Amino acid sequence: MYQKENRMLCYFCQQLKNANIIYCEYHAFLKCVKYDIVRQSYLFNWYVHGTDLHEFYAVLPSQNPETFKYVSIYIYHLMNAVNDI
Repeated sequence: MYQKENRMLCYFCQQLKNANIIYCEYHAFLKCVKYDIVRQSYLFNWYVHGTDLHEFYAVLPSQNPETFKYVSIYIYHLMNAVNDI
């Protein structure tokens, strides 16, 4: 990540997609190319909803035990990938 005008831009999307995208939780969770493999393995194998910001905020506070379990597993693997930069 690098800063431009006091905002963190995603280095990976800049390099791979030539796009200046602000790096945030939503971007890492559903959009960043660096985490595509983690997303395919631990999120999109059960999550069938959209990837817009509204869907992002809808799935996180879920009270459904199965959804909570799968989101937790995905976040665990996502955080391992984030820390592996």
